[in-house]
Amino acid sequence: MSTEKRSAEPATNCEWTYGVAYTKVIREDNLDHLKDVKDSMCVASPNSCTRVAYLDESGIFFCNDNHQPIITECENLIDPVKKLSEACTYGDHYTFGVLDGKIKNGTAEVSYHLRIAAGGF
Repeated sequence: MSTEKRSAEPATNCEWTYGVAYTKVIREDNLDHLKDVKDSMCVASPNSCTRVAYLDESGIFFCNDNHQPIITECENLIDPVKKLSEACTYGDHYTFGVLDGKIKNGTAEVSYHLRIAAGGF
């Protein structure tokens, strides 16, 4: 019997070819918005992405590739946003990043991905 544990850490992927933006926008401004609405529900419809924060040509998108909606407290997105912004930061700038993981949807955990995008939309 193996005692090896699988990592529950979400996987991140950063793509520098899409441009960069100042980290303050994600780390402070957009993240502050999520903190302001942390007790609200963030909803990602099936097979779509929902913009949950947007400021100064950068945004945070909550994406759902499942066939059922994901309804979760916005607070559940704060730590993944921090992780993704830290992974995709170089100096004072960050770039497009995607984080894949699991999130609470009612009483179950479902797959989702989170996108932080820089540039015009």
